[in-house]
Amino acid sequence: MKYSLLGTTALAGVALAGLGTATPAQAQSPALEVIVGGFVGFEVNGASEDALDGDLEEGSDRGYEFSTDSELHIRVQGETEGGTLYGAKIEFEADQGTDNNVDEAGLFFSGAYGRVELGADDGVEDNMSLGAHTIAAGTGGLDGEADFIMGTNTFVFDTDDAVKATYYTPRIAGFQVGVSFTPDTGDDGDNENLSGSRSGDNENSVGVGANYTGEFGPAELGLAAVGHYAKGEENAGSAGSDRAETIRSYALGGTLGFGDLQFAGSWGQNLRANELDFITAGVAYDFGFVNTSFNYNWVDPAGEDIELSGGQLSDGSTRHIFVFSADTGLAPGLSLAGDIAYTDAEENFVSGIGRVQVEF
Repeated sequence: MKYSLLGTTALAGVALAGLGTATPAQAQSPALEVIVGGFVGFEVNGASEDALDGDLEEGSDRGYEFSTDSELHIRVQGETEGGTLYGAKIEFEADQGTDNNVDEAGLFFSGAYGRVELGADDGVEDNMSLGAHTIAAGTGGLDGEADFIMGTNTFVFDTDDAVKATYYTPRIAGFQVGVSFTPDTGDDGDNENLSGSRSGDNENSVGVGANYTGEFGPAELGLAAVGHYAKGEENAGSAGSDRAETIRSYALGGTLGFGDLQFAGSWGQNLRANELDFITAGVAYDFGFVNTSFNYNWVDPAGEDIELSGGQLSDGSTRHIFVFSADTGLAPGLSLAGDIAYTDAEENFVSGIGRVQVEF
């Protein structure tokens, strides 16, 4: 459920008081719609090996833990006289102990020309990708809350929520194309703490994507191709040295649905930095009272130590990850979800997560 607060011109005048006196044009402008929402979740995580707190000394992980996952979302939207939709969003991480608590923040403009997004948000290489994670139930399967335990790799090397500019074309005959540009992947929105060009991040990052959606009789088909290009920065104090290697990544994926039954898969490569190949495959079925899915992820790190998506370091061995996920609605806004995973890596282990959540 979302709470929609339709501002009046009087409220707009009060809001603008701190920025200066409202002009007549501002006072007569249509009110913006403010939507407040979010969620609060309680989670139980568990693993059969020391996988929950990888930085602790061996044997110090009790094997299970409680945690919360809570966010507050504020969205504002309006429409110009010419028909252009515009708005803004801020998503706050609301858990205790969170320091940098703004998750995503940005503006959007949308019309017959397509959609423009400006701010700290995911890029095209992430948003337009398709694969087993796309159809996952539970907390998200390979891309869910248990990812930090399993250390999956299901996407191309992306820019996460670094500040960027993104453009999506209109969807024409089922096709859509998008492009994102990120000057520095280390800049997350704070103008006082820009990371500069010698901080070991990536710079001049370009994400591209194209996808297709269509219906063929009882079948619903989705196809996607995404890619990412960036230049590695020098590390601090290494001026004049050779720059890090160029990063190139790409992936192909798709989904196929027949009513309540869905199939999905993807294949991709990260070249140069964190070099690896990955494959995902999955199936999902909605029983009505419960959604279920099964995800598989194959990761081949090309025999090199790499940092996986959950932050763990891999010793270069091939990883096979299997995830069963399920979720069900208990009441309006109240849901129960969970994922159980088996990871075949340098140390085989079973992990799982259960979550009860209220969304509002």
